[in-house]
Amino acid sequence: MWTQEEIDSLMHVVENSKENGMINWDIVITHFPQNTKTQLKSYFQKHMRTELVYFRWTEADEQKLIQAASDLNRKWDKIQKLFPSFTKNQLTSKYNNIKKRQLHNPHPKPKKATIDTTKTDTLLTNENADQLLDELMKLMSLNGM
Repeated sequence: MWTQEEIDSLMHVVENSKENGMINWDIVITHFPQNTKTQLKSYFQKHMRTELVYFRWTEADEQKLIQAASDLNRKWDKIQKLFPSFTKNQLTSKYNNIKKRQLHNPHPKPKKATIDTTKTDTLLTNENADQLLDELMKLMSLNGM
């Protein structure tokens, strides 16, 4: 059972340990030596998380994971240090899914064009709204919409 003081402390540490919008659990765990990383993540995700953040793997991210698995002989403790926001189980699962996908679909179709939504620091203004609309129309045209 978590005390209110522990909950407040966890919220504060989590908020201050974000890197590129992702929680670095290796930093969080240093403030809670009595807990495991799994316990902290589980409690946070079940009881404290106010908004779900999903990580969308890019092709570059997947290639980084595949390369790391190859270079480090699938030693997930070492690979996990390159992806601190993910558990070893999450990385292993992602790796296996990529390999399965490659096995069943060695020549994937080109992906549809998308808008890069990771640039959240851009404020939508009247000046750039027209540019964004033009980009959206081009993408819809490319995707046959």
